[in-house]
Amino acid sequence: AAVAPIVREAAAVPGVLAAMDPFQVGALSPDGRHALVQVQFDSPLDKITDAQRAAYERAGASAPGLRVEHGGEIMKAEVEIGSTEAFGVLVAAVVLVVTFGSLVAAGMTLLNALIGVGAGMAGLFSLSGVVELSTVAPVLALMLGLAVGIDYSLFITSRYRQYLTEGVEAEEAAGRATGTAGSAVVFAGATVIIAL
Repeated sequence: AAVAPIVREAAAVPGVLAAMDPFQVGALSPDGRHALVQVQFDSPLDKITDAQRAAYERAGASAPGLRVEHGGEIMKAEVEIGSTEAFGVLVAAVVLVVTFGSLVAAGMTLLNALIGVGAGMAGLFSLSGVVELSTVAPVLALMLGLAVGIDYSLFITSRYRQYLTEGVEAEEAAGRATGTAGSAVVFAGATVIIAL
């Protein structure tokens, strides 16, 4: 009797297809002290409005003698790409400048990584119309792309600089760096792709 009004209130939230009565579906703890009301919305998580989310959070707030906790995917903040990633790139730039002692070498390494990430993100978003993607996929792709892109670009750049310090001509050094470190980067990158 106490839970039924909460089920009805949850079912009345705009955009809700159904709220399941825990006594009918058996969503109760063995001791009967906890019940789970499953709520199904008619649209995907990224289409849920703030008004719907607020109405969902108000459902059951006035239930006498019961404590109502709201959970599920709807309560999770939507993952956004923003200042955190930009700050990460800034930190990486500072570390590269300190490591190489050269703005050109650091910039070249970072630029290669950013071009790779840009191409990858463009491919990811072009597929989003055809393939359903998780909300964390763009952030995961961006963070992995930056990490791997900077790391692998750094590997080739440092090998190139090593050859230059050994007195190898610039063009020859670039060829050797690509042939040695570049091969390792292709292998490591393929391993990451297979792992993902």
